[in-house]
Formats: sequence, structure tokens, C-alpha cells
Amino acid sequence: MRLAKSTFFVLLASAGCVEPRVAPTTATVPSSERTLVVVPATPVAPAPAVAPTPLASSGAGAPMHVSWVVDRFDGHRASLRARVERVPSLALPLMLTVTVPPGAALVVGSRSVSLPPPSPNGPTEFTYELTYASTPSEDLLVAVDGESEAMGVHGRASFRFGRAEPETPVALPTGPSLILNGRNFGPSVPVTQ
Repeated sequence: MRLAKSTFFVLLASAGCVEPRVAPTTATVPSSERTLVVVPATPVAPAPAVAPTPLASSGAGAPMHVSWVVDRFDGHRASLRARVERVPSLALPLMLTVTVPPGAALVVGSRSVSLPPPSPNGPTEFTYELTYASTPSEDLLVAVDGESEAMGVHGRASFRFGRAEPETPVALPTGPSLILNGRNFGPSVPVTQ
């Protein structure tokens, strides 16, 4: 093998995924004396499948997710369920608290509930019914809180009684373009005090 006279090596990053590349030579070697060495990529075992957690469907990265599920809603009555999803390993004692807005009356459900231990059968739900003469100007809020000496978790969800979500202010890039080291990063967002 004439490996000592050749400086050409082809390395593959992974089998069949990358085109071979030839290292540049420092000396002129006739093509008849060049030797090509191909190094195959090490096979990689596929990642093991992981069973989804109860929160995987919601896309939440938190150990707990709190939401309202609307069963019935009209101009004077609302039937809802407060849903609490948590990972099975979250055995922390949790307290659910419902804050009813002025102008609404809680007909079914408790304002404060201690949650049972996590269930492998899915989320925990509590039923609530409210009546109101006109649409309340504030939200119905459910809060779930839990603490230990080592950590704490908090979850919140609002029901707006059909009112539109408040608009989030959007920063408009109307300032001069930002150019650094010859690269144009586009218009800037002016800061006002």
C-alpha cells in the first residue's frame, strides 16, 4: 500500500448521507500512485421509543397543565370543567382555587378543593356551573398550586365568557437598519421611554 506517499483521505460523516471529500495535497503525486482510503461511518443504533407522558399531547414541558373545558355556554349560564393534567410522578399535594368574577354566581362546584393523588387514568376534572345576568367584565380564574420544601408548581387558566382576548402590543421594526461587521440584520425597533 502506498499510503505514505499519498495524502488523500475520504471521510464519510455517516453512511450514504454526505458526499466524499478529498483532502488537499501538499505535494504533487501522480494519479497512478495515489491510494484512496475510505473510512465507513460507525453505525448508530436507533433511539429507543419513549412512552408519551400525559402532557405530551398538550406540548407542555411543565409537570402540570390547567385548563377550562366548556360544556355549555350562553348569555346567562356556563357549565365548565376545571381540568388538571400532571405527570404521574408529581405526587405533591395540590390545591385548586376558583375565583368567581363580580356579577356571576357559583351554582355548582367548590371554590377550593384539595386534589387527590395523580391518577394513571388521565386528568382530574371538577365540574362548575355559573349564572350571571350579563357578561361579567372579569375572567373566571382557576388556579392550582402546590409546594414542598424542594419545589413548587403553579398553574392558571381563565375563562373570558366569550369576550375577545386582549390584544398584545406588537413592536414594529421602524428604526434604522442594524449593520454589524458588514451584515445587515434589518430594521431596528425604536425604544420609547
